[in-house]
Amino acid sequence: MANTVDFFKCYNPKTSAQRLELPTAFSLQFKGPPPERAYLIDRNMNLWLVKMAKIGNDLFFCDGWEKFVQDNSVEAGDIFVFRYDGFNLFDVKLLGLSGCDKKGFGHSTNEEDGEAPVEKVTQGRPVQRPLSPYGDDIFRSGLAIRPRNPYFVTKIRKSRKDDLYIPKETIKDFQLDNLPGEMFLIDPQDRRFPAKIVRWKDERVWCKGGWKSLCAVNFVRPEDRCICEFVDGNLSIKFVRGNN
Repeated sequence: MANTVDFFKCYNPKTSAQRLELPTAFSLQFKGPPPERAYLIDRNMNLWLVKMAKIGNDLFFCDGWEKFVQDNSVEAGDIFVFRYDGFNLFDVKLLGLSGCDKKGFGHSTNEEDGEAPVEKVTQGRPVQRPLSPYGDDIFRSGLAIRPRNPYFVTKIRKSRKDDLYIPKETIKDFQLDNLPGEMFLIDPQDRRFPAKIVRWKDERVWCKGGWKSLCAVNFVRPEDRCICEFVDGNLSIKFVRGNN
C-alpha cells in the first residue's frame, strides 16, 4: 500500500484498552506484510510508537497502544480518526462524545489552523529576516558538506506541517521551473515518501505530502536544519541536528 487511507474507530474499553483492532476493509488493502512498527502522531507532532500485529485477516495496534490510551485520557465512546500515509505513520485525531476535538489532544491555542502567508508582516511587530535557503553557516563550520546538486536548507514549520516549501531563490538560482509533478522525499535511511509539486498563484512552490511523515520517523526537531538536495528528480533529505 502506498496511498493515504482514512478511517475511524470507536473506543470500547472492554475490547480496545490494550490493543485496537483496525477495520477489516483497511487491513485487506495490504498486499504484503504490514509494518512491524507504526507511529501515531497528533497535530502537535506528539509521537507514539506502537507495534502492529496481523491475526487472521485483521490488523491490530498492540504494544504501545495502552500508553497512547492512557496519555490521552481516552474514554468510552470516544472516536479516533486516522489517516495512514502508506508507510508506517498514522495521523490521529480524537473526538469526544460532543463530536468535537477533545481538549488537550491535538489541540493548540498558540497556532492557527489556517496557513499564514510566508512573508506575512504583522503591524507593530518586528519582522525577522528570513533564514538563508543555502545554509552557508553550516558548511563554513564543517557540520556538513555542501551538496553538488541544486539544494536548499530549511526547518520544520509550525503550520502546513505536511508540506515542504521550496524557496523562490532556489527555483530561480538553479532554474528549477520544470520540476516534475511528483517526486519522492528520501531520508538518510533511503526510505521514500511520495509527494506532489504544487504551485500557488503567487508563484510559491510546495512539495505536498510526505514531509510530515519523513520528519516524524526521523524525530526532526524545530531546531534541526534539513538539507534538501535535488537528485534524479527527487529530493534527498539530510539533517544537521541543533543543540539540545
